[in-house]
Amino acid sequence: MPNIVFRLLIAIFLLGIGFVFHLCGQTSSTEFHEGTTGYSVDFGGPPEYREYISFVSGAYKFSGNVLYWEDTVGRMRIASLFVERDRLLPPPAQRRQSYTAFLTYARKEMSKDGLTISERPFNFAGFAGVEMRSSGKVELIERSFFFNGQLVIVSAFSEKSGTLDELTARVDSFRELTENERIIALIDAYSPLPLPRTAPASFASTDVFEHRLKGPVAVVREFKRKDPSDEPEFSIEYRYDRSGFLSIEVAFSGGLPEVITSWGWVNGNRANRQASVPVHLDGYRVLSGRMIVSGAYGPGDGDDVDVRFGVMVETEFDDFARPIKRKNISNTGDLVSIINYKYLGNTIERHETDASGGFISSLRQVFDTDGILIQELSLSDRGDPSLPRFFEYKNDERGNWIERTVYVETGRGRTRKRRVVEINTREIQYHVEQNRSVARQASHDLRESCCPEFL
Repeated sequence: MPNIVFRLLIAIFLLGIGFVFHLCGQTSSTEFHEGTTGYSVDFGGPPEYREYISFVSGAYKFSGNVLYWEDTVGRMRIASLFVERDRLLPPPAQRRQSYTAFLTYARKEMSKDGLTISERPFNFAGFAGVEMRSSGKVELIERSFFFNGQLVIVSAFSEKSGTLDELTARVDSFRELTENERIIALIDAYSPLPLPRTAPASFASTDVFEHRLKGPVAVVREFKRKDPSDEPEFSIEYRYDRSGFLSIEVAFSGGLPEVITSWGWVNGNRANRQASVPVHLDGYRVLSGRMIVSGAYGPGDGDDVDVRFGVMVETEFDDFARPIKRKNISNTGDLVSIINYKYLGNTIERHETDASGGFISSLRQVFDTDGILIQELSLSDRGDPSLPRFFEYKNDERGNWIERTVYVETGRGRTRKRRVVEINTREIQYHVEQNRSVARQASHDLRESCCPEFL
């Protein structure tokens, strides 16, 4: 590689220190969707490899991943960088100062290589960035801006083959992913490996039955909102196989995936693997604090780890195929928690303790004569009840609820008032005939598919 191009790699893409490894996975089209930052680019397919970089300019440190492509036109790279000051992420109000520090660094490095650079404003997603161009022995176009809390640098250059117009067409393909596209990209990128799906014939119940669903349910997507005027926010998605067992569970936070759980079977018991989903946003993401047990790791610190799963669930059933005890066991064989169930008429109590018997949670649920949940309250470690929550439903033609209003009651007698605390809606898809599930229909429409296919 000529020295000028090699130095451009440093100048343009700010290659401080880092390591390189090849990417896994392919996309089916020439467009590449990067869900963590939330962009799409058409550089002919997925990147060839990525590199972690880190450098300092002024009071700011810049670090993150750079993705690399190359075709007959030239070489393309996209950097998504965190910005730090005094080891902390600076507030959005300091973005302009940190961006100025970045531009100062880039200009100095390009000047060292004798490049004549022209600049002009470039706006993306509401941020006033800069486009840099150079022509002559090296054709170069680079655009930089803040996007979803990251400093993003989109570059293309060629020493011989590509023209500036051709390189510009490449970087012009950079765009923001739609919400649905981003969900799909995140799930594709971070889903844990599937576990064996074949259920033992002797298992007493199914997840569809325990979740009180009716019919051959394939997919359930739940949305929530605090007020009828609010936009629904994606809450959770469940995917069931044709036998009625859960195969994929995707928990959402802020409308984007937070935790992906793959369900299957190990030694005749239900088991799962989990993966957390990193997301860059323009602001802070409020996380649920869900505990993640990923599985698929080798032994460490002398522990004997079963790499097939993260948590295995041993279940005991009564004569009515209802669970009465569940033991959650880690992949090192340690007991994580125990859940005991009590059935008293139309009431179910669910009590969870840790391995030593310490209190984790307790829940009392009341059902009507059709088995529909109508009241729920949490219990303290002493059994004291919290303010009960009540539920009202609208059902689909199969009897599964598609809208649920959650409310509490305050006051007594004539002063009693109802206050809505949450509204839940569900989209439900069912397995269809000809041994084909609607869950198998690939689409970028969220109503058709948003999870990788493991059914």
